[in-house]
Order: sequence, then structure tokens, then C-alpha cells
Amino acid sequence: MEKQNLDLNKATRDELYFMLSAAKNELAKYTNYGEEIVRYKKCIEKERKDLSFHKFPVLQWIGAIVILFALSYGIYHIIKISQYPMYVFFIYLALVIFWMIYSGIIKSMYKKKTVQRNLKQHEAQLPKLIEEERTTFDKFFAIVEQYRFPRKYWDEYALTKMHEYLGNGEASNWERLAFLYNNHLHEKRMEEIAWKSFEEMKKQTEIAIQTRNAARWAAAGIWLN
Repeated sequence: MEKQNLDLNKATRDELYFMLSAAKNELAKYTNYGEEIVRYKKCIEKERKDLSFHKFPVLQWIGAIVILFALSYGIYHIIKISQYPMYVFFIYLALVIFWMIYSGIIKSMYKKKTVQRNLKQHEAQLPKLIEEERTTFDKFFAIVEQYRFPRKYWDEYALTKMHEYLGNGEASNWERLAFLYNNHLHEKRMEEIAWKSFEEMKKQTEIAIQTRNAARWAAAGIWLN
């Protein structure tokens, strides 16, 4: 299919409205895919770290069991639990060790399997999301490129604002549309500058008041002395 090049300045109101609507939707999808990709990458990174932590520390557990056995055996002889035979004590100790193994190994294995399952799903889904992101951007590019739409307006805010101007009847052609949006940006920048100036003036006024009050308290202290 031959590439179609259209003149943005000659586009009708309906053509501009349709183009901006389609471009805005595709760019929104592209942004969403990008956010999902970032989220999936963070999940994959975290899950890989979690897997390294879920490796069961065999030597540590053997050491802990040996220490527990030694301490228990020592305590048994120190307090001299003569009313209970030795085998009862060892049965009790075996139950304690079994509970430790259950809570340690079984739970660790369950968590590891859950992390492995989630990691596998995220790793399988990530390439699909990347491909969808690429496809969505290609669709967006095809829409705006046919009109040679200026790159400085390739953002959701600009597309949405221009779409509103066409929708409410404030603009019906590209020249008017670009003028309204650029004028809006200029007013927005002026408001930001005015707000920053106001905040700076407010800050300086507070400093001046604090300095004046400090001087008054200092003078009052000298007079009292």
C-alpha cells in the first residue's frame, strides 16, 4: 500500500478531529504498555532476588538442629527430669525438630514455587508486551506521519487539548488549532512563573518577619538586662 502524504494545513475539521482522536488513543495505549513493561521488569527483578533468598540453607539448619539437641540434652541433665525416661525427651525433641523442618522447608518450598510460577508468567508475558508496545507506536506513527504532524506535539496532553478545541468548536483548521494550543502553553508558563515569583516573595517575607522578630526579642533582652 502506497504511503499517503496529506497537507496538515488543508485538512478539514473532521479530518483533524479523526486524526487526533486516533493518535490520542494509540498514544495512550503506547504509554500504558510502557508502564506495564516497567512494572513487569520490576516484578521480574524482585522475583529473581526472592528466588535467591528462598534457597534452603541446609548447613545452617543442620547446625541449628545440632545446637538445639546439645542445649536440650544439657538442660535435661541440669534440671534432672528423672520422672521422665530419656526416650520421652527425645520424642519431644524430635517433634520440635520436625516442626522446625516443616515450617522451614515446606513453607520455603511453597513460597519458592509461587515465586517461580509468577516469574515464569512475567517472563513469558514481557516479550508480548514489548511487541504490543512496538506495534502500537507503529500505528500511532502511521497516523501522525501521513499529515507530517509536528513532533513537538507528540504527547497525550497536546493531542487531548487540541482534540478538545476541535470538539468544542474553538478551532476548525490547523492554523487556528496550533495558535490556540501554543497560546495555552504560553499562558500556562506565565502562570507557573507568576506562582514561583509569589512563592519566592512569600518566602522572603517570612524570613524578613522572622528577622524582625528576632531583633525585637534581642533588643528586649538587652533592655531587661
